[in-house]
Amino acid sequence: MGTARRDVQDALAHLRFGEDAHAVAHLDRALALWRGRPLAGQTGPYTEAAAARLLEFKAETAEARFGAMLRLGRHDALIGEARETIRDHPRDQDAVRRLMAALAAAGRDSDAKQAYEELEARLAGPPAPELRDLLHRIESGTPAHPEPGPRTPGPHQLHDPVPDFTGRTAALRRLDRSRVRRASAVVVSGPAGIGKTALGLAWAHRKREDFPDGQLFADLRGTARPAAPLDVLHGFMRDLGFPAAAIPADPDQVAADFRAYAAGRRLLLFLDDARDADQVLPLLPGTGGTFTIVTARDPMDPLAARSDIDTLALDGMDDAEAEALLLRRTGTAPSPAATASLAPLVARCGGLPLALSIAADLLADPAPTGRHRAARPGRTDLQAVLDESFQRLGEPQRRLYLALAPLPGPGVPADLALALARRSGDDPQRLLDDLVDSRWLLHGDGRYTSHALVADYAAARAARELTAAERDLVRDRVIAHYHRRGADVPADDYDFLTAAYEAWWDHPNASRLASVLCAYAQRGHRPAELARLGERAAAAAADLGPVERARHCNLVVVAAYADGDPATAVDYGRRTLALLERTPNADRIGTARANLGGALARLGRHREALPVLEAAVAAARAGGAWDGVVTASLSLANAHKGLGDTAAAEAVLLAARDVDRDRSRGLRATLITTHLDDLRPRTAREEAAP
Repeated sequence: MGTARRDVQDALAHLRFGEDAHAVAHLDRALALWRGRPLAGQTGPYTEAAAARLLEFKAETAEARFGAMLRLGRHDALIGEARETIRDHPRDQDAVRRLMAALAAAGRDSDAKQAYEELEARLAGPPAPELRDLLHRIESGTPAHPEPGPRTPGPHQLHDPVPDFTGRTAALRRLDRSRVRRASAVVVSGPAGIGKTALGLAWAHRKREDFPDGQLFADLRGTARPAAPLDVLHGFMRDLGFPAAAIPADPDQVAADFRAYAAGRRLLLFLDDARDADQVLPLLPGTGGTFTIVTARDPMDPLAARSDIDTLALDGMDDAEAEALLLRRTGTAPSPAATASLAPLVARCGGLPLALSIAADLLADPAPTGRHRAARPGRTDLQAVLDESFQRLGEPQRRLYLALAPLPGPGVPADLALALARRSGDDPQRLLDDLVDSRWLLHGDGRYTSHALVADYAAARAARELTAAERDLVRDRVIAHYHRRGADVPADDYDFLTAAYEAWWDHPNASRLASVLCAYAQRGHRPAELARLGERAAAAAADLGPVERARHCNLVVVAAYADGDPATAVDYGRRTLALLERTPNADRIGTARANLGGALARLGRHREALPVLEAAVAAARAGGAWDGVVTASLSLANAHKGLGDTAAAEAVLLAARDVDRDRSRGLRATLITTHLDDLRPRTAREEAAP
């Protein structure tokens, strides 16, 4: 698949720039490599998910080729291909859709309508809504195919510039000089609250027109739980238009693909809050028209040593800039008296723009006499500024913020924050909005975060003011929130959940998060990382009960299987089963046996797998877990097939089909039929043999 993925990536790059002929050549090569059904002969829910992703990749590739061929006017070729598919699969509605679009593009509207009517007769009912819509567009004279157009613009992901950005003239000029000398990147370093991100965004927005191919932004979370370079690169590739199925999982390969795409293009890359050079280096797109801004606390000497990378160590604002920021934010007219009033506060804030902004919020709230609070003695200490700002919050807002402050992870997902806010007041969204309005929380990308300076203050305050029981209660509410969601957990919550799991895995209740994380592994989301997390959790939870330890071990089983490591899955599958057998309910519905048996079968140890899977099917039937019956039966049929007993395999599949139809809503009907189709030709040959 590696060659096919690379061809698709190259094709999509050509499509973005309107180069359809080059794109078709790459797509033709990719599709020519396709052979049969993906992962044929393998069973299990993880294999099924992987096969579905590969089929989606093929469908996306074919659709991209179809659009490019239409724009090139190659209608006759498309018509012939569609008719050939329809001859073999008369009810294939997607093939009819392509035939209708190609006929209409060739000016043969009546033939397109006839193709629709013939399909309608074969189906004995109306075709899918998209075909009916296509027919309506053909009849109304609306173009039924993609028109060629200008080059597709790239993504524009820059965050909004900081309001009332003031000063930093010298630093902005330094960035200008880096761009003029054609440096590939600049590292802006400095302590928390110094204004690195605000400076970078101010410059980037002023120079947006210099980067017409797009501006990409990534929060690397270097001061929280650092983002993995592979995940950042995957996000960039998806944002640039590459389908997820076409992006390789190998870190070196995806980095090379990103560099190849960026070569010759004018992109702006903004890497915010980097941890170290090792995190940044895989993300750099190389020399050329692309320019990268990196913000970090660490000056990153390994990057600074490169001749094509500049560095900018950002200091605090000078007194004049700090005074100008305070005057502008508070709406105060410049005057000698105002400057004298602000001088102590400017000195205490140390030139930190964030501290100055918080102070400005207090200054903007006039005292009853109409005089500004800054003129009052005792209000010029930064700690006092933060204390007063916190005390100005309502009691429910303070209670909610102290609950959120100690949570692990890179920001709190919005739906979780809302669930916790319901415990603090009658209008939970209003409480969160109040914290955002008062600058204690930042809201964006579906998360609530705090600036590091504010977060450090709040975490210290929470450690002083929350009892151990109160912190445990918040933890248990978080776990209960995700346990209720189960497999429906959003992909965007992964980083928070894994951070919480890692922070809490020695608590009995936290083992429930292992069950939630299994849903990510089953979807193929970072299974290798999840397997390692589960192994560490199982070791850390040695003093917990057998149920809790079994949950951690089961995460390893599921993740290792999804990662293509059935040997580890077997090892931890045996541990899981042994732990559960020490509990009153044991493996009540056979899930642990099904996982272990599936891993044994995948290793080719079919004779060992057979009794384990038979017991799994029996347990699932006894417990009324009908989906489990079907899943375990597929693995059991595969084990019989591996032992050469195709008659037994067919009997198991037919029984599973009955269960799926009668008890499990027919969710696996297609998969069961596919396995039967694969099995029956072999059975027929065996029966015909002398």
